[in-house]
Amino acid sequence: MTLMLLLLACSRATLQVGAVDRPAVDAAIVPGCPSLEDGRLSPCQWRRVVWAQHMWATGRARAFIVSGNAVYNRYVEAEAMKAGLVALGVPAERVYLEPRALHTDENIAYALRIADAHGLETLAIVSDAVQTVGTCGMVRVWSEGQRSCLPAPMDYTLVKARLAMGLPEARTEPVPEAEWAPLEERERRIAEQLGLPKRGNSLWIYFSKSLLAPFGLSRPPALLPPE
Repeated sequence: MTLMLLLLACSRATLQVGAVDRPAVDAAIVPGCPSLEDGRLSPCQWRRVVWAQHMWATGRARAFIVSGNAVYNRYVEAEAMKAGLVALGVPAERVYLEPRALHTDENIAYALRIADAHGLETLAIVSDAVQTVGTCGMVRVWSEGQRSCLPAPMDYTLVKARLAMGLPEARTEPVPEAEWAPLEERERRIAEQLGLPKRGNSLWIYFSKSLLAPFGLSRPPALLPPE
């Protein structure tokens, strides 16, 4: 617990200025969180979308990789955040969709595939402060030091002010019921497909990968083959 608090303090003290006075990144990764049960964007999604759009409007990000499967309900998180970004004026062609990740470490690993495919060299993480720290460490280590990563923790005051101004309508269609399964069942299926044990506790996995990243010891999760 003490170590977690120290990491949090470090992130707030040293990375809050991360997105300021730096050249624009090729793409900012926006990890997902669940949509509302009727397909509208959730408050969590809108916060991340609003902050990402601010980075676009201020010239800090040239594109985005939005990441997340339909994890806790039938709405694909990546599709929801793309819909929000487009509704706020970001060109659709500047938003790359990553709809396979079920967990935060998978958000990063699958996003790196997209970065490789499109030649996106400099990256940022757009999210809450704590998440940007560990995930940027994952980017640097898993790309073997070939990519820089800018933690871009959201400015809550700015985001709150923008949310208070009102938001456009944005919602997505659900995955067909026959094609969706609860998270634990999908984890089991993926483990069988990859020939691996079922995934362990995600909080411990995130913590250990983030903790080991500065020492170059973090390893990416096993991923499904490219589609």
